[in-house]
Amino acid sequence: MDIRPAKATDFERVWPLMRDFPLGAEPTYAVAERSFASILAHQGAALLVASAGEGIVGYALVYEQPTLFADGPSAYVQELMVDEARRGSGIGGALMAAAEQWARDRGCRYVRLATSMAEEFYRARGYDQVAAFFKKPL
Repeated sequence: MDIRPAKATDFERVWPLMRDFPLGAEPTYAVAERSFASILAHQGAALLVASAGEGIVGYALVYEQPTLFADGPSAYVQELMVDEARRGSGIGGALMAAAEQWARDRGCRYVRLATSMAEEFYRARGYDQVAAFFKKPL
């Protein structure tokens, strides 16, 4: 397995994972394709993929955020997804480690994320629950 930044040619192999991401609604192919390209072009974001053989078996989307109180930027892991058949094999941990290293390399002071899933996974990696998560469509 190899963790690396995604390339434009990875979209077709990442799309099945994006489609399975637990959002409550399935994204459309066209929206996902545009979003993928936009993220790859974004200087303050990284889309990291875990590749095994010819396939993509997981991905992490992390981006940098300015902060007022952290004495530097923070990083936010927006998405972490591993192929269901490969969960529990260390891919998610490797992707999180790569996302954290990306954040360190950019001078981020901490990493944040919001999830209602895999609480033990994140706690085992040193994450503490510090807030509730809210969202509102615009």
